[in-house]
Amino acid sequence: MSDVAQPAIKPFVDADYEEQCHISSLWSGSRLVVLGSVFLYGTFIFAYFYLRALNNHGLWRDGNQHPSAILGTIVALCVIGSGLVHYVGARRLQIGARIDWQVSAVISLFLLAIACGLQIWDMTRLPFQPASSAYTGVFIAWMPVYIFYMLGQFYWLETLVAQAIRRPRSVLAETSEGVIVVSRFGANVEGYVLFSQFMIVASAVIWVLFYIV
Repeated sequence: MSDVAQPAIKPFVDADYEEQCHISSLWSGSRLVVLGSVFLYGTFIFAYFYLRALNNHGLWRDGNQHPSAILGTIVALCVIGSGLVHYVGARRLQIGARIDWQVSAVISLFLLAIACGLQIWDMTRLPFQPASSAYTGVFIAWMPVYIFYMLGQFYWLETLVAQAIRRPRSVLAETSEGVIVVSRFGANVEGYVLFSQFMIVASAVIWVLFYIV
């Protein structure tokens, strides 16, 4: 009976398995958040167009019910600018430029803080009463959700920046092939990039529906 070479069996390593599970959860979780958000925002978009098309007794918008177009435009520009600035920084991080990413992330945080603060302030000075028309009903229902999302986006990015500052080795690692982004941190950043892209689209839609149309 001839000896047959048995294939080498790679030993099971708990740490490697845990790392892969963590990366997979970040990848899946970020996409589930965006998918769920699309459905949530879709309900507001449906309500907007349905009530506008229905326009019972001409009460879709009663008189001059317009929130501040200046504030709405600044908020949209800040959210869109925040997402674009961070996207550029994330691409720089891929080539090992950690400082460039941190600078872009801090700028993004600053823009998000401005956007969130202005949107909250805008809600305190509306020239109409809640539910005084179908338009105002949709606006009052949607804006708190929008603010909540901006706060969540700010918190997510802030945790990434704090981790990069306090634990630089969790961002970049030295390998035989050179400096690479640590997989766990990279998956978290890419998840945030996807979410910020959703917020760019959402902000543009809100700006057009409530401040332009």
